[in-house]
Amino acid sequence: FTQLYSERRFYPVRQQQTTAAGIRTNLVSNLYVTLGDPDGKGAWAVRFYYHPFMPLVWIGALIMALGGFVSLADRRLRVGAPQRSVPALAVVPAQ
Repeated sequence: FTQLYSERRFYPVRQQQTTAAGIRTNLVSNLYVTLGDPDGKGAWAVRFYYHPFMPLVWIGALIMALGGFVSLADRRLRVGAPQRSVPALAVVPAQ
């Protein structure tokens, strides 16, 4: 089991209330727990969100960024890189 801590915060200067979610993540999924509004009888609404494979989205973005850096390493494929001149083959006239 794991313990998730979610809380409601009240900022009196702005008279604003916010919710801080409790988050558990691993390589396969994310689990979020948030507190809703109290119902007036002493109970609170609690919401659980389960997002399978969400960390793989971030891992995929990191792999794409790594691929971009690898592609910048090859000078021949850069846009605006000066092209090397290829020596022309000598043409021998036929006799």
